Amino acid sequence: MLLVFDVGSEKTFKSIEHWMKQIDDHTNTTGRDSLPPKVVLVGNKCDLPESQRQVTKERAEAMAKKWGVPYIEASAKDNINVQDAFMTVTKLVAPDLSPNSTDRPTATLTDVGSDTKKGCAC
Repeated sequence: MLLVFDVGSEKTFKSIEHWMKQIDDHTNTTGRDSLPPKVVLVGNKCDLPESQRQVTKERAEAMAKKWGVPYIEASAKDNINVQDAFMTVTKLVAPDLSPNSTDRPTATLTDVGSDTKKGCAC
C-alpha cells in the first residue's frame, strides 16, 4: 500500500498519522494466514522549490521510522521516483507470496523503466 502526502501541505502530512493508526487498528495480524500490511510512505511533489515545502524530508523520514516503513520522495509531475515507489511496495509484498501454494499467485519483479533516473532536488 502506498500512503502519499504532499510535501507542500502540512495538512496532508498530518493525515498520514491518522491513516497509519487506522491501518494498525483495523488489520488483523494474528493467526496462521495473517500478514502485516506492507506500506510505503511517499512524499509527493519533491520538485517543489524549498520555499514551498511545508514538510521537510527529515520529518517525513522520522514519521516513516516511527511506523517502521520505507520513505520515498517522488514527483508525479516530473516522473521522479514514481516507479521506485511501486517497485518498493511490490518487493515488500513479493516474499509473502508462496510459490508452492496453488491458492496464491506468484510474482516476478522486472524493472521496465529506463536506466536513467532523474535527480530530485529533495
